[in-house]
Amino acid sequence: MATRVRLNTPIGDLDQVLLDQVVAGAVELLRDEIAQFGAAGALRTAAVAVERLWATRMRTDDDRVLRRALGYPTDVAVDDVAFTNIVASRAADLLTEAIAGHCPEAGLPMDHRDWHRLFNLVGVLVHLLGRRDQARAGVSSDGHADASDRDLPFYAERYTADIRLTHDARHGRTLLSTSEFNVAPRVEHDDGLFVSWTDVMRERLQASRKSPLHQHATRAALAADATLASAFGTGFDEIFAVLTATADWDTESEVAEVRVVELVEAVRRWSGLRPDRLLRAVDLLTLHSGIAARITISEPSPALGERLSGRPLLQVPGRPADLLVMPRRVARAGELFLARVQVAGLPWPDAPDEVVRAFKHWEQCEQRAFEANVEREATAPNRILIPRLKKERAAKWGIAIPGEIDLIVIDVDHRRVFVIEAKAGHVATDIERVLYDIIDYHGAPASGHARWEGFRPQRGAPYLLKLRAKANAVKDQLDVLLHEHGVDAGPDGWCVIEMVVTPAPVPAAYVPQPGVPFATIDCLSQILAAPATPAPGPHVGYDLTPQPEDGR
Repeated sequence: MATRVRLNTPIGDLDQVLLDQVVAGAVELLRDEIAQFGAAGALRTAAVAVERLWATRMRTDDDRVLRRALGYPTDVAVDDVAFTNIVASRAADLLTEAIAGHCPEAGLPMDHRDWHRLFNLVGVLVHLLGRRDQARAGVSSDGHADASDRDLPFYAERYTADIRLTHDARHGRTLLSTSEFNVAPRVEHDDGLFVSWTDVMRERLQASRKSPLHQHATRAALAADATLASAFGTGFDEIFAVLTATADWDTESEVAEVRVVELVEAVRRWSGLRPDRLLRAVDLLTLHSGIAARITISEPSPALGERLSGRPLLQVPGRPADLLVMPRRVARAGELFLARVQVAGLPWPDAPDEVVRAFKHWEQCEQRAFEANVEREATAPNRILIPRLKKERAAKWGIAIPGEIDLIVIDVDHRRVFVIEAKAGHVATDIERVLYDIIDYHGAPASGHARWEGFRPQRGAPYLLKLRAKANAVKDQLDVLLHEHGVDAGPDGWCVIEMVVTPAPVPAAYVPQPGVPFATIDCLSQILAAPATPAPGPHVGYDLTPQPEDGR
């Protein structure tokens, strides 16, 4: 069993049962070990270890990003370190959550040797959980299905690498740029004045370069924030103010112990925001023992707002008025929080219906704004763009299409037409999201793993099936479309290419038969300018090297 897990080979039914038992045994062992230690000392030891880990990770991450941004070569070892840091961070979070939720009030003191012994155990558990969750979801992470076609093939390593390279490229541009527009609260002025999230969003409304679609999205964001504040007693201004202040908190060592009232007053003096709303924000950003106790290490991660990644302030056990502040861990949590908010993601589960509706409307507006971004990136001389083509408008030209087309690009120079589906969305970081993404685009197989059964009637028609129908309609009526837009060269010699454009890499591109090119918006203009037809599969950043059909 251990050999099968280590070699990443397909897991059968018997192995699945054994793996479940190994995971359950490891979780029980961890609980027994943690129960020996007193909560207050153990949590402080955990906080110090987590902060040291993030000091190392941020230093190596920034070094890697800057080297790539400046054009210096990097080797495989650099990516290996990045992967090791990601796994270590995950293990550290899980162990800290377990300590916060399950250590008794009184017990043995925990030193750093105890921490590292438990940390190594959780590191093994993280690997086992990954293998178990892939098997449960019916996903083969090495890209190969077994003989019975039980597993959905997925090239996990390349997907992870492309996500990291995309992040590095964007982060590198931010580090090298002095004019990057950032919607995070910031202290950039010599006088140290606070600039709120609301101020930045209103500034975006006034930006002349923004289209009406962007303005609609911004207004929807402000409305969602107001609805959130009404329901939760605090909003993004207060949440980001607390995150910004604690990420820059002075510490004599790695961790600071701060009274809640002192933290609220410090943020109030700097930001001028209401103390009652700041107190509520602190509460939403604190990992209380009761919340940590609900986290089950062997089950899928809860929502961002219910785990350490979204609640980076630790309540001192037995002293609810005191907090442990880990500045570097808070800084990373702030980045995740901002990334979630920028795509209209609601960090907390079980929000009132009016909040869910407001965020859903905001998400829909952000989708339209992303379509406008795709249109902007596609604009160039000798290209004709037809954005957001609805059935009614196409009918006026004598063209029948089965549904709205996000963007048609007529490339006169290379005699080709791109039919583009623009999909904004979240980055898939767990195997459940990977499964949803692959089946959303490609559909569930007709038979195979029992896990797929529930997706067939629930997920609707696959995205690529609908995109292909639209592209075929364009192909069948290409002469009418070209004539309508002043291109009288005749339809012969033209090709129609369907393509998906997303903000970041999506798992659906990393399967043996991706079907169509999947491009991130960063490289769209290069793909459209290149004379070669893009191959099916992922196209990320500035790498325009054609990929084989199997996506490897």
